[in-house]
Amino acid sequence: MEEDVIRFLKKAVWTISSALLWLFINMVVAIHQGWMVPRHHLGWQHFVFYVWALLSLFFVIRFNYKLWKDEKGTPS
Repeated sequence: MEEDVIRFLKKAVWTISSALLWLFINMVVAIHQGWMVPRHHLGWQHFVFYVWALLSLFFVIRFNYKLWKDEKGTPS
């Protein structure tokens, strides 16, 4: 295959993998600890989890933005 096609497919795999990893980590932690949906009240754990989720989402988006902006293809 051509180098451009391989580079594109690697970027696509990295993007999907990073998004699924982020989703899996946050869902497992939130469901296991019961932080996703507050049952009776909002505790400090909920706020810590929500801040973590937003902050880590920012870094996943930033990683993918830099990945697609880069001409080389895969991260080093």
